[in-house]
Amino acid sequence: MRSSYVSYPFLMNLPVGFARAYLKENVQCVTLWVSDGRRWQVQCSSVTYRFRLMKGWKEFVLDNDLEEDDICIFELVDWKRTEMKVAIFRVLRL
Repeated sequence: MRSSYVSYPFLMNLPVGFARAYLKENVQCVTLWVSDGRRWQVQCSSVTYRFRLMKGWKEFVLDNDLEEDDICIFELVDWKRTEMKVAIFRVLRL
C-alpha cells in the first residue's frame, strides 16, 4: 500500500488494464470482502488511464488497520456482482 492509499486522500488506484479486462463496463461500485466475511461497498471511478476506489475505501482501510507497505491482493470472485476478495499481508516492522 502506498501512503496515499492508507492516509489522506484515501484513494486507491487499480490498473486500468485489470478493470477493462475483468470488470463490467462503467462499473460504479464494488464489494470488497476479507476472509472473516466482513464486506464493504466502495464506489469507484474509471477514466481513460486509471480505475480508482473512492468512497468506502477509507472505511476499508481503517477497519483493516492497513498501513503503508502492507500488501493487498484483490481477487475478483463474482464478475456479475463485482465482488472482490482481498487478502491482506502485513509489512514486518522491526
